[in-house]
Formats: sequence, C-alpha cells, structure tokens
Amino acid sequence: FPQSSAGLKQGLRALFFYMKREITDSNIITWLQAHPLINISALEKNVGMAARDLHKAIAGSRGIPDKYLPALVAVLKKYGWK
Repeated sequence: FPQSSAGLKQGLRALFFYMKREITDSNIITWLQAHPLINISALEKNVGMAARDLHKAIAGSRGIPDKYLPALVAVLKKYGWK
C-alpha cells in the first residue's frame, strides 16, 4: 500500500471492499474485457504488477495474483467498477 495516509485509507477501503464482496480475477478480467479503453499497461504499473501480468491474465494464460486484487479494485473503482 502507498505510504501516505490518504493512500493508506484508500488501500484499507479497497481491502474492506474486497473482503466484503468476493472479488475474483475472473470478475476483474470480465470487467476489463467489457471496458477496452482501459490502458492495461498503465493499470499494471499503477498497482505495482509486473509488466504483461494482467495482459496474460486477460489472454487466459494465467490468473491475477490475489495480492493485487485490492489495489486493482481501488483503481478500477475510479473508472466505474461496482
């Protein structure tokens, strides 16, 4: 999580949201496929994922590591994730 208090609050909210509602990599992949204008490389960089990991998950060759789900949800909420 980010070091600033605002970033920490956002991360904790995302974690709570993740725990409250079952978030799976397939939910996120489906959402991203329905929103093709989201820049996947920028999203990977924003949440600290290795380059191409999310691309590979969308292509079906791997899953999204669980440790990134809360951060992904926090970012995707800015773009309409519910």
